[in-house]
Parts: sequence; structure tokens; C-alpha cells
Amino acid sequence: MKQEIVGAYLVLENGVVKKNLVIEGDRIASITDHVDSSCLIVEAEGKYVFPGFVDIHCHAGGGYWVQDEPQRVADFHLRHGTTTLFPTIAYTVGFDDTLKGIDRIIQASNTSTGSNIKGINMEGPYINMKYGMASWNARKVDRKEYEQIVECGKGFIRLWTVAPELDGEREFIDYLNGKNIVVAVGHSEAPGELVMELASNRKIRLATHTMDATGCARTICAGTREFGIDEAVMLSDDLYAEIISDSKGMHVRGHMLQLLLKVKGEEHLILITDATEFSDVDPGSDSDLFFNEYGQLAGSRLTMDAAVRNMRKHVNADLPVISKMASGNPARLLGVDDEVGCIQIGKKADLVVTNDDIRIQDVFMNGSRLRMN
Repeated sequence: MKQEIVGAYLVLENGVVKKNLVIEGDRIASITDHVDSSCLIVEAEGKYVFPGFVDIHCHAGGGYWVQDEPQRVADFHLRHGTTTLFPTIAYTVGFDDTLKGIDRIIQASNTSTGSNIKGINMEGPYINMKYGMASWNARKVDRKEYEQIVECGKGFIRLWTVAPELDGEREFIDYLNGKNIVVAVGHSEAPGELVMELASNRKIRLATHTMDATGCARTICAGTREFGIDEAVMLSDDLYAEIISDSKGMHVRGHMLQLLLKVKGEEHLILITDATEFSDVDPGSDSDLFFNEYGQLAGSRLTMDAAVRNMRKHVNADLPVISKMASGNPARLLGVDDEVGCIQIGKKADLVVTNDDIRIQDVFMNGSRLRMN
């Protein structure tokens, strides 16, 4: 039976309009002013309808790691509006557990009713040991190892973070490009010039959690600053930039978020959660930071609805701009924008209904309304 969401404000790519939205099967069928009596009516007067959120960097949810319980993690984040998820295996996970985790994630994605798991993100393990939480778990590039990981992934690995200044990384980057895996720079102190070169050749396309776990070369003149990764990310028109937007601006300060939006523009910023095992937070809570036993800022407790809420607060941008960061831009980067990422006739009916404070009211995935309780 067709469904019609009525009375809502639709957050489109180019503005917000008060229209009704008709869902037929798993697709958006029409956007209209009329109410179709043959439809199942979903009353949403005064609510906002966003395209489903796309989280490309998420390690955990509901108290579980993605490599251990991917379905539980996916379900947790689905309730917070993430209808497209790329579970992320971190550099802290050993080789054997990485292979087991990849297999579990692939199995979890193959459900008869459809899954919000659409691929795998590998954050390392071949990163600079100077940068990031528990970065002593990083390993040197090992061709035999990464070829085995990619083979295990069966084409499901879509994104991989590297530190291009390290030995063996340039060959690794070329290998990943040959496998159509998007390469990100992160946990790195690569010179800005190297980042610009790789970006201009489209060998890297993304910066992993910009302004976090990055460094630059030692200055050649006291009192001056070198051109490092973060500066290269801001300068390059070829790079997308991930952003962790927590409520207190601890990962990225509020003014820095404003600077990134001003310099990079709305088309190249991507909101992520970087959620950790401890991301099971009471609904409506702003306790979205986590520090590990060593006092290190260790990912977040974020969900995508909270990240959207926080970004809106920090940069005071219009909802279509924030929606691009949470849905459209990540979908375009990872090549799923033909199906998801914006509200458009013919695209999947992956939708998030919120109140004006961006608190979740309803979630639709593949046209099916999620039972929230």
C-alpha cells in the first residue's frame, strides 16, 4: 500500500518546502500538495523530513563494536536516522579479528528485508604511530596482509585511511585505487604539498576526521607554521573533509567548524559520528564525548541526529546545508548517490522525520516505517 507523509517540511537540496511526500514500495513516488485517500496517511504536521543520514565512519553503537556485533550496531544507529552505514574497523583491531569482523559485517548486510550496512571502512592499521588514540596499535605496511584483507572483503571495502608519508604507503595507495577503494589521509603528518599532489591526482579523496589526529612537519623557522595536512585539506578543491561535530566542540572547535564551512564550502564537508563502543547514550543527551583510560579523546558517543543538531548550533547554517553534510556529500563520495542522499522522486524512501529541534520522530528505510519502540 502507498504511504503519504502529510503536513511536513521537506528538506530538499535547494531549500525547505511544506509538501506531502508519497512513498510507493521502497521509492519516493511523488512530492505533492494533495492528499491521496488511497494512501496510508502518516501525519507529520510541522515536522521536518530529511533524507536518511549516511555515516561513513562509525566504529560502534549500543555498547557493541562493529566487528563483533554489526547487526546490533546497525540497528542502534538506524533508530537515530542512519539509513546508510559504513561500519568502520579501527587500527586497534588485530589482523585475525579484522578478517572475522569483515566476514560478520558482510553477513549482516545480506538480510532478506534489506540492511542499512552498505560497505566497510578501514581506518588503518597502516597509520603514523604518533597520532590518534592508542596509536601504538598501528602497524607497518604489509602487502601480503592488506591483499588478504581486500580479498576477504569481496569488494565490500569502500574506504581506507592511510598515512602517505610512511614507507610502502604510495604503493598501497596505488593498489587501493586499482581496487576502486576510496583513499583517505589521516593519522598522519604528511607534508601539505604531498597531500595536495595526491589529491590533485585523485589518489586520495578524503581527510579522515579533519583537525583530529593530524600533525605537520617541524617548522623550519621558529615562530612560523608549516603547511600541513589540515591546511592542505582547506586549500584543496579535490578533497572532502570528515568532521566530528560534538556538542562542546572538543573534536573541532566551533569557530574552526565555521572556518571549514567558509573555506571548503557546503559541498565538501561530511559529518561523521566516529562512534565508539560507548555510544549508548540516553535519548536527548548531549554527553557525546568519550575519554579512554589513558585520558585520550577516544572517538565519540555521537549518533548522526546529534551530529546534525550540533553542527547546526555551531555554524548556524540552513537545514539544506547541514543535510548535504549528513547525507548528500557522503553518498556522492562513496558512489551511492544514485539511490540515496537527497529527497528526490525515484530515489529510495530512506527518510528521517524530526521535530524542529532535530529529535527523531520517525525513520523510514526502503519505504518501511521503523518501529521506534
